[in-house]
Amino acid sequence: MISRRLVLLSPVLIWPAITCAESEIREYKGDYFYNFENAVFTPEGTEERWAVEGDMSVVERRRHDGSSGWGTSTVTVLGSLSPKGQFGNLGSCSRILKVIKVVKVPPCEAESEASS
Repeated sequence: MISRRLVLLSPVLIWPAITCAESEIREYKGDYFYNFENAVFTPEGTEERWAVEGDMSVVERRRHDGSSGWGTSTVTVLGSLSPKGQFGNLGSCSRILKVIKVVKVPPCEAESEASS
């Protein structure tokens, strides 16, 4: 009786471990593209596309009216990767990059123009 219950509960106990498996936390450098419906990271030297989760507000530029805009920036972030799958808008991304911290952000174009 106990072994039968264990067999029935096994998938329930194992499922969280399977779905939550992520890589270790490490640094990633690449291009971050964002707009009103997408947040995609392309790692340097590849053509892969990873959906982005986490606070990237320090990278995203604001429009003059205060609304969020769109753009692409080369950034370095600290984060972890999901296993391969289909993620993001229409499943166009092969992984999810969970960003823990933005390590390096290029200066804003307006700031660099003002300093020259």
